[in-house]
Amino acid sequence: MGTPLSHAHQAVLDRFPLRLKALVLAELEAGNFIIEAGAGHPAPPAGDMIKLGHDLITRANDAADDLHCQERYSSTHHQEISDEERFFWILTAPLPPPSEPDMNTIREHANFSQQAGPIVERSFPPGTVEMDVRGEMLILHEANRRTDIIWTWNRGNQLYRSSLSPWWYPTERRSEPMREEEKERVIDRFMAYARANISSNIELRD
Repeated sequence: MGTPLSHAHQAVLDRFPLRLKALVLAELEAGNFIIEAGAGHPAPPAGDMIKLGHDLITRANDAADDLHCQERYSSTHHQEISDEERFFWILTAPLPPPSEPDMNTIREHANFSQQAGPIVERSFPPGTVEMDVRGEMLILHEANRRTDIIWTWNRGNQLYRSSLSPWWYPTERRSEPMREEEKERVIDRFMAYARANISSNIELRD
């Protein structure tokens, strides 16, 4: 039995091209669910996106169906699927963060072995901005949530207001829309970091 759709989600889905719409419906029938739908990056203003709670169940990454599928290891999403027009997108929730390392095991390994200890995932103090050069984004870490914004440099350093993602709560695997006053505060934080660490002439675009 598929996951029932809200009226808002159904309205977004009805605008999707047939192949992408069919894929969403197949995912819902297989037990996946929608956590976010509507305007938002990477969909352009004329398009829409639907974000699913889990990676695709019904489609293999190498499926020969002329859909474009890519995996991104970011705080906003993991898989992204679009057709050749690239106006409408299916996204999947970001992967959960790695489990906390077992410090007792690490200490024991360090005491009884000459081998290098395991790599520990970096953690960030609340309020820290992380620069992800490979992913072309800046990431703001808060106590139990994070958000990011797209940063490009190939045509001059620019941040894009429309690419600011909702808050993502990794331990709960859920997103939460950002209030307008929060958006301005977060964008100001990103711009202050960018001017100090990237370029004093960085631009904020829509």
